[in-house]
Amino acid sequence: MNELFNEEELKEISDNNQINQGKPAQVIYWERRKGIEQRLQEDEADTAQLLDELKDVSPKWLGHSFYKGKLHHLIDYEKFLKRISERIHVIVTDKNPLGYHYTGKYWQSYTKASQITQAVKNEVIFELSDWLIYEKVSNGDLSKIYAYMYAYMLEPKAVKFDNQELVNFKNGTLNLTTFEMKPFDKKDYLTTMLPTDVVFKNNDGGLIKEYARHLLGDEEKILSEWFGYMFFKDASDINAIVFMQGVGGNGKSTLLKTLLESFGDFGSSIAFSQLSGKDSDRFVNQLSTSYANILTESDAQINNDGMTLIKKISSGDPITANPKGKDTFTYTPRAKFLISVNYRLPVFEDSKEYQRRLVLLSADAQSIDTMPDDKRTAFLEKFDKDKLKRALPEYIGYAIKLAKQAMAKKQLSLLPSTKARIADWLKSDDYISQFIDECLVEITGTNGATVKYVYDQFRPFMIEQGFGDMDIISFTQFRNALLSKGIAIATLPTRGVEKDKEVVNDFNNSKKSRLKGKGVNKYL
Repeated sequence: MNELFNEEELKEISDNNQINQGKPAQVIYWERRKGIEQRLQEDEADTAQLLDELKDVSPKWLGHSFYKGKLHHLIDYEKFLKRISERIHVIVTDKNPLGYHYTGKYWQSYTKASQITQAVKNEVIFELSDWLIYEKVSNGDLSKIYAYMYAYMLEPKAVKFDNQELVNFKNGTLNLTTFEMKPFDKKDYLTTMLPTDVVFKNNDGGLIKEYARHLLGDEEKILSEWFGYMFFKDASDINAIVFMQGVGGNGKSTLLKTLLESFGDFGSSIAFSQLSGKDSDRFVNQLSTSYANILTESDAQINNDGMTLIKKISSGDPITANPKGKDTFTYTPRAKFLISVNYRLPVFEDSKEYQRRLVLLSADAQSIDTMPDDKRTAFLEKFDKDKLKRALPEYIGYAIKLAKQAMAKKQLSLLPSTKARIADWLKSDDYISQFIDECLVEITGTNGATVKYVYDQFRPFMIEQGFGDMDIISFTQFRNALLSKGIAIATLPTRGVEKDKEVVNDFNNSKKSRLKGKGVNKYL
C-alpha cells in the first residue's frame, strides 16, 4: 500500500473528522506530508529543512526519515509513552497487581490479569489510528511498542489509596473533616464513588428524617448517627450492630431500602447465615468492599460461626476471605450493619461483648394497612419512594454531621429506654440459660420432651421471674434459642423410653420435635 493518501481519501477523512474550525490535525499532517514527500522526491529542497517543517504538524512522538525515495515513520518511544500516559491513567501496586484505571471520577480496580494490558494496548492502537499510522506500523514494531508501554506504565508504584477523610459522591469529593466539597482529582486516589449527591444546605434532615421520626420517635437520632457513620471508612470509633424492631408493614423496609440506595455497588444485604454458610467465602469477599450492610429481615437463628463473625465484625477484628479463583486475603471490615426485625429477634448471650455492641431501636409505628383510608393515602403520597430517594442528599449531609459528633464521643446517643430494651433483650437469653440449667435434665434414652411441652414449662418459669405474658419470647424464638445453645431437636416424629416417663411427655407416642437427650424435671 502506498504511504500516501490520495485526494479522495483525505477528503473522506476530513469530512468524517471535521472539528469546530479548520481541518483536523491528522488531515493537515497528511496533506503537508504528501507535499513534502513530493518535493523530496523531486529534489526541490534540503531534506533536513523539509523534515523540520513536517515536525510542525506532526504529533510530538512522531519523527520521519527519507530514504529510498519515501518518507518513513520514526516513533520516539519516550514521547509516545508520555502521550499514552495522558490518554489512560493506570496504576499497578504490589498490593493489587491487577491494577487500577482512573475513570475521571475515581480509580476502578481491574478484575482480571489481562484487562490492564489490553487497556494500554487499546490506547496505543487508538493513538496510532488517530494519526492514521497504525496500519503502516509492522507487527514487529507494534510488539516492541506494547512491550515498552507495559514495562514503564505497569511498573508497581507505592501509592496509598482511599484516604480515610475523603469520599466521592456524584457531585464531587467530600472532606469528612471539614465538610468541604471539591472537584474530582485523580491524585486523591479514591477507589469508589457513591451513586448520590450530598448537600449541607440545611441541617434538618428533610423528608427522610421526618419519615424516620414517624417510625422511631426520638430514636431517629440514633439511626441517623449510625447511617451517617456508614460513610466513614473506619469502623473502629463506634463498634455496634444496630437492629430496628417493629410490627410488619409499618414502613421499616421502605426506609432501609432507601438508605441502601446511597451506596449502590458498595452496599450489601448479606445475612449472617450467608456469611457463615457453605458459600461464606463469596459473601465475606463481597463484604470487603461494602460501606454498609443493610438487611430488611434478620436471621432468626444464628449459628456459632455466625456469632463468632458478629463479634469480629462489631469489634473491628480482621476476618479472612478466600474467594474462588483468587488469593486468600485478610481485611478489617468497615461495613456497618443495620437490620430490620419484626418480633423474631436472634438470641445472644448476655455478655459484656454483646452489651457494648448490640443496639435495638423500637420502630413502634402502626402498620400502614391499619391506617384509616384517608390517612393512609396521604401518608403514602407524602412518603412516596421516589420522593424519599430524591431526599437522600439532604439527609446524608444531616446524618454525616450527626455521625461526626457521635464519633467524637465514641458512642451513639442511646436513650435510657433504648439501653433498657437492649438489657431486656439480652437478659431474656440469660433466663433461657437459667431455665436449661435448673429445669432440663439428662435422660436415659435419646428422645426427650417435645419443644412445645418444654415451652409450656418455660412460661410459668418466666412469670415467676416477674415477666408478664406479653414480655415472654414466642415459641419460635424459644425454639431457636434452644438450638443456639447447642440442644439438638429431632426433625421427625420419635418416641421416648419408659425409663424416662417422669421427665418426657407422652414418651410412648410418636411426637414431632423432641429434644435430644433432654427431659423436663417439672418437680424442681
